[in-house]
Amino acid sequence: MICFMDIYKVQTEHLSQLCTKAKQAGMYAYLTGESSAEDITLPDIYSYEPFGGLVPLPKVVIYNHVKVHAWTGRTFEGDSGNESTPEKMVYITESGSVYHKDPGCSYLNVSLKQIPGTSVLAANNQYGEHYTACETCSRNQKPAGVVFVTEQGNHYHNLETCSGLKRTVRMVKETETSGMKCCSRCG
Repeated sequence: MICFMDIYKVQTEHLSQLCTKAKQAGMYAYLTGESSAEDITLPDIYSYEPFGGLVPLPKVVIYNHVKVHAWTGRTFEGDSGNESTPEKMVYITESGSVYHKDPGCSYLNVSLKQIPGTSVLAANNQYGEHYTACETCSRNQKPAGVVFVTEQGNHYHNLETCSGLKRTVRMVKETETSGMKCCSRCG
């Protein structure tokens, strides 16, 4: 019975990851401009080896697949049929003041590094800048035993869950970014 529960857990984890990848592939199909890619199917094949029990059980091969429809924009019934160029899509964060053209921009994809709090004030980021205290999680505090930094950032964070480290990214039309400037790295 435990093996059945374990295999269900493993399958759920794999299927959840596969669904996330399929959604991303559906969004990126729009960016490539390929109208021939209407449906996207992603397969996932993996094996599970049951454990324990009196009788040894063979490996179980599991096959999942997820099929999504590529996001190709929207046509309204009131359109006169004129072929217009699709609007450019950009990426924004909840608290950001700039928009990003590249979803792989290093400002959007934060990779954390842990360093000892005693050495953070002497450490530099990849641009040679010293790290200073985050205004959200480290204001008026000394560095903790372990602090969190990024290679491109210039602040250290006492909390890994600090909002300064989290990125919730949304894809929007470029025309909806009034008042925002383009990112200096990916723009």
